[in-house]
Amino acid sequence: MSSNPTRGPKLNYKTERLRNILKFKFKDFQEESGIVAIWVVNGVYSIVLNWMKQQNYDLIDEKHWLKITKNGILAPIFYPNF
Repeated sequence: MSSNPTRGPKLNYKTERLRNILKFKFKDFQEESGIVAIWVVNGVYSIVLNWMKQQNYDLIDEKHWLKITKNGILAPIFYPNF
């Protein structure tokens, strides 16, 4: 049995390309400060975290979604180094 997780069903909603998200500037929508909640997949986690830091936002909390594949295998988990 492979340790690689299988892909789930096709998404029934539209997603945005990362290159378009990275063009977004928080200051265009928030006057001085605020809270931003973002859900990202493991593969772009560090990219998005760095992008937020460039805009003077700090990570204050995070949640991990543990995925079990349809074959009963725990999907690989990414834990970045801060």
